[in-house]
Amino acid sequence: MISVVSDWPGYFAEIFRVTAPGGHVQITEMSTVITSGSGKLRSDSGLKVMERALQKHAALNHLDNNIRSKLSTLVESAGFHSVHETVVEIPIGAWQHGSCEQDAALIVDAILDKVGTMMTEHISEQVGIWARSCMIEIGIPEDGVDLYIEKIRQELRDPRLQLSVKAYASLFRMSLKVDTM
Repeated sequence: MISVVSDWPGYFAEIFRVTAPGGHVQITEMSTVITSGSGKLRSDSGLKVMERALQKHAALNHLDNNIRSKLSTLVESAGFHSVHETVVEIPIGAWQHGSCEQDAALIVDAILDKVGTMMTEHISEQVGIWARSCMIEIGIPEDGVDLYIEKIRQELRDPRLQLSVKAYASLFRMSLKVDTM
């Protein structure tokens, strides 16, 4: 939603308006910052170029690229309560092994490998759509964009980079009774 919502207070006010008393809502926003657990992702990498392009695109279109840190405040301002926010580091690729004790590690590693592989596939597919249009819109020539996209896809598949992205999930609910003043 980061790339399409320009009026977040209005967006949450409308969600509040249509949520039934006692209803629950969950919003999840992904970070546009991809991090490297190994520290091997260079500032001139395709992923970092894409990150800067997305930031510039957001600024040009008056979109709040840092909305994730404000979600709880915005939903409370709209009238929701019982806001619970969770930040989860999601792996990109199948690189994360040995994170738990013995048998549990095998199960967790298998799940994280699957999640990481799915994230790689999803981002690789989507980068050709949204990142491409953002890069072109901010003035990167199309042939250069195509080179960056291929570089990004190669970086996403490189397990030595140990890539991950943060997801910000907010769960909140409407009161069971509505004030009638």
